[in-house]
Amino acid sequence: MCRTVSLLLISFICMIRLSDAAFERIQLSARSIGIGGASVALTSGADSVSQNVAGLAVDLHNPELALSHLELYGLLHYNAIFTAIPILPDNQWKSSLGLHLTSSTDKPGVYQEIEMGCAIGQQISSSTYLGFGFSYLTSQANLGIIQIGTGRGLSVDVGIQHRLANQKVVVGASVAHLLSYIDYDRRQIGGAKSRQYNEKLSPHIRLGGIMSLDFLFGQLHFPKYRLITPTLEKTVIAFELASRRFSLGLESEVQNGYLRFGYRYNGGLDQGICAGFGYKFHQFKVDYSWANGHFGTSSHLISITLHF
Repeated sequence: MCRTVSLLLISFICMIRLSDAAFERIQLSARSIGIGGASVALTSGADSVSQNVAGLAVDLHNPELALSHLELYGLLHYNAIFTAIPILPDNQWKSSLGLHLTSSTDKPGVYQEIEMGCAIGQQISSSTYLGFGFSYLTSQANLGIIQIGTGRGLSVDVGIQHRLANQKVVVGASVAHLLSYIDYDRRQIGGAKSRQYNEKLSPHIRLGGIMSLDFLFGQLHFPKYRLITPTLEKTVIAFELASRRFSLGLESEVQNGYLRFGYRYNGGLDQGICAGFGYKFHQFKVDYSWANGHFGTSSHLISITLHF
């Protein structure tokens, strides 16, 4: 029993002292995971709340509600709710409000995190979108029914998207946890004394872009074919660099469906092939993605989006 308590306590201390591990910004969009996570320039609507807040106002004409469930390597479970609501629809420049609630827990239920907040996306020129997000963060660690520690804090995100070539080329950037402050309270247990302290989260910087294949092949003077060209117009390639991780992805729209493929290069646990698909039916869209990792691990994510 003492050994179990010690191991759990050590695990808890490690989790709350390493700011890179606490409140890590996980991909919670099946569309994003399907293209290897290279979505900072591709995201739009409700998904943008967690991907790049600048995308909130992009192509959003009606309110959206997105629900996601992620099983990460069979170890952690994430659930998320995102909403995006257009505001000032008659204004020259589009603007939208986003709300989100995410929760995560490990399988034994020892450690849980909850993040809730709001965001605003604003079109600031004919081709540029800017966004800001504000989140309240809370965590707790438990030993059975006994709570042995808590965390409370705030975080600010920023993002930008810029569209070129009649929106056939998009570049984007975002910084999650640009500003943050977390206050921890560790309770007295066993031989460990109670302790209070605070820390900042490490900013998560993402840079990337997308390009439609018909634009790329047009620049290469690729001849147009009646059967191939329409597919190229609805296919984009994406790339992204985030925290020393490089990702490549491809998404193709086929009638009311979507096919996605991607690969993540980073040498870590989540390096590997990603794939997914989606289907849109009237005001309803469902997306699924699968990501391979090292050591036989894999992740599964399903997202459901409703357009009102």
